[in-house]
Amino acid sequence: MILTIDIGNTNSVIGLYDKRDLIGFYRLSSRDTITIDEIGFQLKSICDLHNLSSGDIEGAAISSVVPSLTASYNKAISKYYNIDPLVLTYETECGLIIDYDIPNQVGADRIADAVAAYDRCGGPTIIVDFGTAITVDVVSRDGRYLGGAIAPGVEASLAGLSKKAAQLFQVPLNAPSRCLGKNTVESIQAGIVYGTVGLIDELVGRITNEMGEPIKKVIATGGFADMVFGISKTIEEIIPTLTLEGLNLIYYKLISKT
Repeated sequence: MILTIDIGNTNSVIGLYDKRDLIGFYRLSSRDTITIDEIGFQLKSICDLHNLSSGDIEGAAISSVVPSLTASYNKAISKYYNIDPLVLTYETECGLIIDYDIPNQVGADRIADAVAAYDRCGGPTIIVDFGTAITVDVVSRDGRYLGGAIAPGVEASLAGLSKKAAQLFQVPLNAPSRCLGKNTVESIQAGIVYGTVGLIDELVGRITNEMGEPIKKVIATGGFADMVFGISKTIEEIIPTLTLEGLNLIYYKLISKT
């Protein structure tokens, strides 16, 4: 049984895999103040839900964009499971070539997404990840991570709007039934949701034109992917656990070489 952990700025997602089968996944808040023991207890609680003991966990893989939490999760897994987790970086042998001007600037989550997307679809494939930031990335036909675009995430856009505009306020992040809002709540929701859809579809269209060949598939993942699916003209499938899937694949690729 493998623990896969994707640590983001807002949430951390924990997955349990039995070989390639996902047993369960859980979304936790990413708190800078969380202690090593709190992490250990959270992981134990997840394992308890599946009647698993610490001895049933044979490995762990982490992708993270929060260095302080990377260290905390690393220490917690070492302490509670006696395991040295795989911490994914641009230097990890992931099965893809990182074709990026400054490879160490590529987030581990973007690499894991690309590995999973390529395993599922081949390439060229576009991956849209709705996290604290929205990333739109491409993996090529011959297995190269080519880079992509980064934009403010849905929550970040909403928080920035309410912070900077004195007469606007936080609203629930729901997709409105129409774009022509008839009150402030509807108007903000329409601007955020349909504005995000327009951003995604434009980026996907421009990236496709720059690629100069048909894109095999456009996949979305992340907490807000469900909100725009069906509204976007370009997103074809949602895979909520794409990053975890990539971590699991990378772990087993490396284990098979040892």
